[in-house]
Parts: sequence; structure tokens; C-alpha cells
Amino acid sequence: MSRICPKEFILLNVRVFRSRGAPYVLGMICLVMLACGTAGGPDDAALLAEVSGRRIDAGEFRGFVSGLQEWTLSELEGERRVRDYLQSLVDRTLILVEAERRDLGASPELQGNLAIALRVRLGEEMEARMVRPRVVLTNEELRREFEEKNWARQIQIAHIFIRDRERAEAAQAALEGGAAFEVVAHEYSDNRTTAARGGEKPYFYSRLNATDAVREPLFGLQVGEVSELIRVPNGWEIFRVLDEYIATFEDMQPQILKVMLRERTHAARRAYVDSLELAFDWRLQVDAMARLMEILRGAEPGPEGKKIFRLSLKDREQTLFAFRDGAVTIGEAIAASQFIRQGRYVTDSLKVATYLDRDVRTPRLMLLHAVHLGV
Repeated sequence: MSRICPKEFILLNVRVFRSRGAPYVLGMICLVMLACGTAGGPDDAALLAEVSGRRIDAGEFRGFVSGLQEWTLSELEGERRVRDYLQSLVDRTLILVEAERRDLGASPELQGNLAIALRVRLGEEMEARMVRPRVVLTNEELRREFEEKNWARQIQIAHIFIRDRERAEAAQAALEGGAAFEVVAHEYSDNRTTAARGGEKPYFYSRLNATDAVREPLFGLQVGEVSELIRVPNGWEIFRVLDEYIATFEDMQPQILKVMLRERTHAARRAYVDSLELAFDWRLQVDAMARLMEILRGAEPGPEGKKIFRLSLKDREQTLFAFRDGAVTIGEAIAASQFIRQGRYVTDSLKVATYLDRDVRTPRLMLLHAVHLGV
């Protein structure tokens, strides 16, 4: 077992930062590296640094290092690595001291951002505790999926993507009339990159690369066959299979695992959240949902393609979801969903319901459960 050797190292350092172009002194750092009393390193109370009267002890240092994400790890080695981490912790403490000096904690914007960050972190914790343990996959299940869903098949395709339904139907009619796929793709497709190649895409694709909307009809085609018109999120697509090859289970196992984990996790999350809906008596207010759709459909065009919603104070405060001991208003729901705020497909009530489920119902119920459990 290694032992950190006793050191007597005192670094007196003045950190100067610039704010709005003017330099100012944040504080004097008295950094004291102390000898460790045991072979395992200093105990948690051992002082490592003092920043403007704030102590940084070994326990805080260990917690800081253990919580670092992999991409933030230092590339230095040995004592230089320790110094690098300690300097980062000192810098962070300096920032916090200055933030307190300026009373930034009282900022409504900061408080809002902190609340959002807390909700996200609690959601991640509840996902780890309540959802992931329910998701178990065996190698036998992966192999069965490989065989039953024809994962071995890899196909090269050409496509015609069109945003407007009327033009998409015209393209389909041209194909049915005997026009070559390459010619129709060049004339009609809104994906001009692939249109220049007659619609051809450059790679072979597995089922993993296909979205839910197109996976089954696309992989049901034989080489040379052309699909019907398929509705996709941004418009319409027509596919033609150009070539294929057969992969092994070993080749496809990582992809199958990725897809099945995603599907099983989604199902487990859905079951978990549905159980919370009953536990917390979560209810959608139908009249408020109808009013929300009126507001969204009456949105006015804004800058950069975004929508501007006109909400009265009464609309903002109207309860959209009620639950035991609380509620979510229309204003809160709009604020919680980035896609609704940006006006993406908000005239489609099914899309809006999906946004509300993902951005409002699921995170709020998980937050309620986290609070209930004392997480």
C-alpha cells in the first residue's frame, strides 16, 4: 500500500480575475499541504487548503475527485495530478465565495436554474434506483431477438424525401407510372444531397438505423422493391432496396443490446410512472388541455421560425394537471417543454400529449416520489 510522504509546502497566491473588463482581487489563498498520519492518506479532517477563511479538508477533496466525470479527469500523473485536482477545487471555492459576496444566490434566474438542475438530478437518481434494476437481458434473449427480427440483414437503400404531401403523392404516382426511381428522386426529393445520386444513401443499414416509423415496412422489402409512401416526422419518404448482405450474431450483438435496453427501459419507466400516477392521484384537466391547444394553434410567427404564444394571466394559472397536494399550471407546463416553447408541431394534439408526458408528467411524478422517499 502506498504512503503519501510528509511535506511542508506553503503556497501564498493572489488570484486576479477580470469582470466586465475591470481587474479585481478575489482573495488570498493560503494553501497548506500537510503530512498524512496514516498509510491510507490523510483523515477526512486534515486541512489541505484555506480559501478566504473557507477550509478545504481531505474529505471534501476525496468527494470532489470521486465525483468527477471521466472526460474531466486530469492527464497528469502522481503529485502533479493531485495538485491539479486541488487547484480546481480551490478555484471552484473562490468562485463560490465571490458569488456569495455578490449575493448571486438571491438571483431569481439562478434559483430557477438550480431548481431545474435539482429536478434533473433527482430524476436521474430515481431512474437509477427504480427503473434500471428492472431491466435485465440475457444472451439467450439477444440471440432470440436476432433470429426472430431478422437482425442479420443489412441493406443499402435509396430514398425520396418530400416535406409536402401533395408533391409526395405526385412522386409516388410517377413511380407507379413507370418512371425510374433515380429520375423521380432527382426531380422530387427535398434531400438534395441524396437526390443528386438518384436517392442513393452511401452505407448499409441495420434495423438499429431505422426509425420506428419506417423499420418494419423498410426491412420487409426485397432487393429491387419500392415501398409505399411512408409518413415520417418531417414529411414523407419512399424507399428502394438496392443491395443486402447477412451479418453474424456476434457482429450485431452490440446493436441488438442497445435497442433492447432502450425498449425495455422505456417499458419499465412507463410501468413505473403509471404506478406513480395512481399513487399520487395524477389527473389531466380536460378543459385546460382544450384551452392549451387553442393557445398553441393560435400562435403567431416569431423570429427564426419560432412561435409566439399569447397567454393571459388567467391562462398561465389555470391547472392543467392536478395531483395530491399540488398542481401543474398551463404556464408551468409550457415552460417545462422546450419543444412546446419552440412551437414544434404544436397544432398536433398527439404531439403535444407526447411532449407533456415526457417533459411534465414523467419528471414531476418521479420528483414527487423522490421527495416522498426522502431522496
